[in-house]
Amino acid sequence: MFDERSSAPTHPPATWSLAGRTMVVTGGSRGIGEAVVRLAREAGARVAVLDLTPSSAGDCFVECDVTDTEAVNAAFNEVRRTLGPVDSLVNNAGIAPPGRFEQLTDASWEATLAVDLTGVFRCVRSALPQLRERGRGSVINVGSIAGRHRSFTASAAYAAAKGGVIALTRQLAHEFAAEGVRVNCVCPGLVATDIIRRNVTEEQRAQLAAAIPLRRLARPDEVATTICFLATDAASYVTGAVLDVNGGLY
Repeated sequence: MFDERSSAPTHPPATWSLAGRTMVVTGGSRGIGEAVVRLAREAGARVAVLDLTPSSAGDCFVECDVTDTEAVNAAFNEVRRTLGPVDSLVNNAGIAPPGRFEQLTDASWEATLAVDLTGVFRCVRSALPQLRERGRGSVINVGSIAGRHRSFTASAAYAAAKGGVIALTRQLAHEFAAEGVRVNCVCPGLVATDIIRRNVTEEQRAQLAAAIPLRRLARPDEVATTICFLATDAASYVTGAVLDVNGGLY
């Protein structure tokens, strides 16, 4: 008879290592993305930052606009040449314009979906051959409480895009599982980043924090910890999951 206890790892901490692995983080120059870059490097990963804003946080920086197919393909080719085939992809690049539905223009709607949803599609498509080659690939998409419930600080376009990211995550997890490529989504709540500081006043941030059961906004590193966990072997049986990191806010 199978005994679950006999199969338990004898050294669990080793499963949290990212040593020898290559990770790509889009939007890795600030906020949650930068926190992921720093934490992944501490865990031993080689990390490439894909962003429009230069960064020295990773092992290499590649300027990349995720709305441009040619730029995305070139970026992943450059990562392969510089750091080796990609093991993990963190789709973090995003924009979150504020405003109510009646204020949404065609241009704002299309721009938000182009970055927040179609950008994820482009990056996964470009990374997939490398992930398959490694045979242990992990894709972590950064969703939002906006896609799970509603947006507290951004527009309906942002909520729609993040809802699409969740649906895309589940579909890709199903399609890629047999090839050893796991796909998961992390949905932060309200995080102390430049985006929320731009979108709401200090008084509004205080009111939002008071509505969170933990009574504060998240730090970027608290979200990054969950993202990096999903890239490790400690999460080897986790795919198609949507993990909330929101302090209990629903």
